[in-house]
Amino acid sequence: MQEVAYNTLVQKRRKDLHLQTARAIAHLYPSDEYAEMIAYHYGKTDEHDEAIPWLERAGDRAAAIYASETAITTYQETRRRLEQLGGREQDVAWLDEKLGCVLHMAGRYDEAISFLENAIDVYGREQELNAAGRATATLGMVHRFRGTPEEGIGRVQPMIDLLAQAGPSPALASLHIALAHLFFLMGKYREQMAAAERGAHIAATIGDDRLLGEAEMRRGTALDNLGDPEESRRVMEAALPLVEAGGDLLTLFITLNNLGFTLERLGRMDQARLYAERALEVTEQIGNPDRICFALGNLGGLLTMVGDWRGAHEALERAMALAGKIGRLAPDVATPLYYLGQLSLWEGDWEAASRHLREALALTEEMGDRQVREIAQALLADLDVLEGRPHQAVARLEPLIVREGAELAELLPALTRAGLAVRDDAHIRRAAEAAEKAVMVTRNHPGLLPDALCVQGMVFTVQGRLDDSHHVLTEGLARARSLPYPYIEARILVQLARLCKQRKEPDQERGRLAEALAIFRRLGAKKDVQQTERVLETLERD
Repeated sequence: MQEVAYNTLVQKRRKDLHLQTARAIAHLYPSDEYAEMIAYHYGKTDEHDEAIPWLERAGDRAAAIYASETAITTYQETRRRLEQLGGREQDVAWLDEKLGCVLHMAGRYDEAISFLENAIDVYGREQELNAAGRATATLGMVHRFRGTPEEGIGRVQPMIDLLAQAGPSPALASLHIALAHLFFLMGKYREQMAAAERGAHIAATIGDDRLLGEAEMRRGTALDNLGDPEESRRVMEAALPLVEAGGDLLTLFITLNNLGFTLERLGRMDQARLYAERALEVTEQIGNPDRICFALGNLGGLLTMVGDWRGAHEALERAMALAGKIGRLAPDVATPLYYLGQLSLWEGDWEAASRHLREALALTEEMGDRQVREIAQALLADLDVLEGRPHQAVARLEPLIVREGAELAELLPALTRAGLAVRDDAHIRRAAEAAEKAVMVTRNHPGLLPDALCVQGMVFTVQGRLDDSHHVLTEGLARARSLPYPYIEARILVQLARLCKQRKEPDQERGRLAEALAIFRRLGAKKDVQQTERVLETLERD
């Protein structure tokens, strides 16, 4: 009993000391600079009234520097004390909204939804519509990154209808921007454009540059997907300073990533790489493992294209190792999966390619990422052709290309290769149509044009239009070298060799194959090396 009494006394004295220390520091240094220290000492006391505001301020400071786990713990303690005191529902809802925001940043989406839904419910009952709209916009973003866009739209659209009656506001602008994010994931690019334009108009009307920057970034992304990458680049580059000044790292990450992606499609690979690397740095600062996986995936894909396959492996394998630690499959994991599938396909590891691409496809079908789904289907179609299933490849792709907003620059070259592999007249005619359309579509996307020119050259060779074939393949070769896209360059060299064979130019054929073989060997494209070596051996025997 004496020991219990002694410990109780010691505990009480400790609490008193912490209380005195907290009060003294708060009196001497009332600014937020010492909020964490003051909150720490108050956290060791039972003085809930005094502790709550300092704990909340400490949580705000942690959230501001993206120390998400610290912010979550601090807000939860604040909430617990507030409930113990019987605090107002609105005050608890305010903490729930803050918790939802920080949990969203940390990638803990299911938990974020629970807190945000509670906050929205309270705000709605209290007729605090702007607060309800603000929290609903965050909820929409959570659903976007969780991979449940339909649920997000179901919550965001009714709130837009409700708030629109009250006129322009930050909450209404945020809701339209969230809607644009959700439409992007679903591949509804015209709807995305319309939502982004409405968000930008409201943001400009109320003079909110932070929201204007985010809305313009989303509009720029839609422009790229609707076939105008140059205007997309211009819009996003203009939005970037607004986003940077706004201080929201998640929006900054998305802007940098999307600008890098657009620059890659424009064939400006050095700039694209700088933006991809900067996007990775920003998302590492945020600390959300899902987003880090996504950024590493995009960087790995870019490195694959420019021929740095070792660097690509490092980025993609790091992404997958991180995905394994997350303990769940998030939508963002589909990006490193399909890029790893592409790299495996080009390296000649078809079993690994099939596994990675099918996993990516399953994720996108479950979680609604149309863009990744269509690119994964194009790569799987190429694998079908390589493994002798061209009819299956055609059946895989034809339903996709007729949809509005389809990734035609990726789908049409794959469909052309599949149609040529079937070899009957009907499929060759359809392959020619697909190749012509691919070139037309990618003229605005110079980074995607070399592959389109390659397949058009293949069609012309099959049709006996040898001069036309030489013209487009030569252009494709020059463009691939300028980017540089060494694997595409080598594939075009192989097609030029086949053209030389048709023209009965064995020396030129041998020279083109030797150039291609050197590239395939340097990259580590094993099956391409084997196939090219066999053709060269046959030439030597002849």
